[in-house]
Amino acid sequence: MRSVNGSTTRRYLLDWLAPALFALLVSATIRYHSLAPMPTMPRMVGNLLGLAAVALVGLMALGRRLAVPRDIAVPGLLLMASAIVSVLGSGDADSSLLRLELYLAMGLLAMVFYLTYRDAGQVPSASYFLAVSLVHLPFLLAAVLWIKHLAPPFWQGGHRLAEFGHVRQFGEFGFFAAASGTALTALSRRMIVPSFLLATAALFGLVLTGCRGALLSWVLFVLLLCRFGQTRLRTGLHGLLALACSSAVVVYLQGSGQLLSPNIFARMAAMRSGAMAAIQAGSSPDPASGRIDIWISAAKQIAVHPLFGSGPEGYLLSGCCDRTILQAHDFMLQFLLEFGAVGCGLALWLLMRAIRHLGGLSGVSRLVLASPGNRVLACLLAAYFAYSLIDQTMYHLLPLLLFALFAGLFAAGLAQARGPVRIPD
Repeated sequence: MRSVNGSTTRRYLLDWLAPALFALLVSATIRYHSLAPMPTMPRMVGNLLGLAAVALVGLMALGRRLAVPRDIAVPGLLLMASAIVSVLGSGDADSSLLRLELYLAMGLLAMVFYLTYRDAGQVPSASYFLAVSLVHLPFLLAAVLWIKHLAPPFWQGGHRLAEFGHVRQFGEFGFFAAASGTALTALSRRMIVPSFLLATAALFGLVLTGCRGALLSWVLFVLLLCRFGQTRLRTGLHGLLALACSSAVVVYLQGSGQLLSPNIFARMAAMRSGAMAAIQAGSSPDPASGRIDIWISAAKQIAVHPLFGSGPEGYLLSGCCDRTILQAHDFMLQFLLEFGAVGCGLALWLLMRAIRHLGGLSGVSRLVLASPGNRVLACLLAAYFAYSLIDQTMYHLLPLLLFALFAGLFAAGLAQARGPVRIPD
């Protein structure tokens, strides 16, 4: 009886209390950090590193050991050495090291989630999806009230939005909330109504604030689920209805004058007008909102330091580019700029070794398709990487924190699909 009660308590802690605590961490991160990222970064990084270290020590005390094969440890150690060389060559070791510590903190947190659920029997992905969707709601309400008090034309006095220093950060959070809401309907028939309401609410925020990249990335997530998921029809109908309803509400509020907003439709109309004006003036329209210039500037800086890069935070520290922009808006260019060909090559080598240990690409595919949770998490991470190609969501702390969560859960799901983990004595 005691064993049964202990198992039930443990399952409750892993399935519900841990996701609730993570939701509190997300909320605290937004309220303390997102409005002023640069001044609050040192304390946030220190807190997250400490939290991850304490959690890892606790898990190891409970017997959750981590064995790293030698052929994975070697490229991992070389990658760490390469990163230190990049930091020392950055020109501002303190700022560069802080960015590296942020990456390290996210890696350790992903490891915490992996070790927590690797041997737990099942990964409670749905609980975390629900937590992320729910914690988004109060920030959505704050954003709506903020926009209601703004006067058109929008964003003339800065891009702050409620608790966020930039509307793009709200969009990044909205992407995860919308994807989490949609994921629920793919995992559980009982969650169809709550998942529809949560996804529609998050999409309403994205459409209302004109976050194109986040909205397109969610669309990609739905398409991937329709292709690789097990509930294709249900997921497809969910996506169409959620997007239609959220868009209809925004259009009605805009047309009735009850809530004027910088919505996606107004933004697209302005872009068309700007493109027509550019064509009439004999110049070329810029559908990428200046990103091409940013990418070209980043590529030039990569050519200056091709081997070890300009160090973490190199885009900002190097002074190579527009100083009003903090990062390259493309995670591949950003990491090439920061760590160079050597660092990125070692990271690719490490990834290839990890895939080899899972049975190669065919083995990974079998593990991904082994459970509905693995399929959904794989689609979410794929859409996130696509999002990072146009907005570099791996730069800001909040999307990195959510990425660490879902990457850790995905790794745990792959380990469970592979079978019991054998830890050598």
